[in-house]
Amino acid sequence: MMSKKILHIVLFFVLTGSMHAQQLPLYSQYSFNRFAINPAYAGNKNRVEAVLTHRNHMMNFPGAPTTQLFSVTAPWQKKYMGFGLKVMNDNIGVTNHLSVNAAANYFIGFGEGRLSMGLEFGVDQYSVKWDQLEGRDVTDAVTPAGPSSIIVPNGAFGLFYTTESFYAGYSIQNMVGSRLNFQGTVNGTTASQYMHHYINAGGVITLNDKFQVEPFALVKAVYAAPWQLDLGSYIVFKNAYGAGVTFRSGDALAFSAKMEFLEQIYVGYSYEVRINNLSAYTPSSHEIMLGYYYKLLEPARKKIIHPRYYF
Repeated sequence: MMSKKILHIVLFFVLTGSMHAQQLPLYSQYSFNRFAINPAYAGNKNRVEAVLTHRNHMMNFPGAPTTQLFSVTAPWQKKYMGFGLKVMNDNIGVTNHLSVNAAANYFIGFGEGRLSMGLEFGVDQYSVKWDQLEGRDVTDAVTPAGPSSIIVPNGAFGLFYTTESFYAGYSIQNMVGSRLNFQGTVNGTTASQYMHHYINAGGVITLNDKFQVEPFALVKAVYAAPWQLDLGSYIVFKNAYGAGVTFRSGDALAFSAKMEFLEQIYVGYSYEVRINNLSAYTPSSHEIMLGYYYKLLEPARKKIIHPRYYF
């Protein structure tokens, strides 16, 4: 199919040429798992938490991205620290990106709230099935004859501030900026990881003893690509059920819902409607999330505040 050929050509230049764009996957439900974009959020809630997310981006488009993310976070209360582990698998066409990262942060009292500072380090594996590319010249020596992969280091830094009714965060992903040299390729330029900057903020507006509104915003920026804004809000019932809508500039509208069961298990689902020029070819994206958490007892002595849980 022509669309498949075009997608493979674009992927080839993204990986081996000088084209620059967003290199990390999008998430619709990042508000439910902020550790996905910010290592400073690990252990921010007073509980051990595991989250599994699966995302189908740009449905019905050949070679479209699919992403799986698994994360575990927990606080170390006596040391005012948080820890996290994150495993991400991202497939786009003939390419695969697997990353494993561990994070740690430290909490301090700051003003009326709490500030956490976090670092994350790990490794990324990039794989390309060159033999599945569709080219006009089957004897072209520019690309390898078979699949190849590389492993590079990676890291991230984050800040996260929270009070009883407000939070804000800033993080840098792809902080190491590793170069991606695939063995056997013949190319005059080398692809690199580029820093991704995330700024997010939100809060809680209590309407009554049952309902609250949680507005949020996220700005994403990466070198040589347009910055992107996510703007939305959730309405939450009894801190257990919620639904909301998100506007992502230049891309989509996302409708999300989340439900908690037994005060330990929750599920989330997001449906995106494309609002850009790709809507005629791939009108929607889907994302599902499953989470489990175990609440911890408050420490006997606290020298910093413990802000309310966000939905």
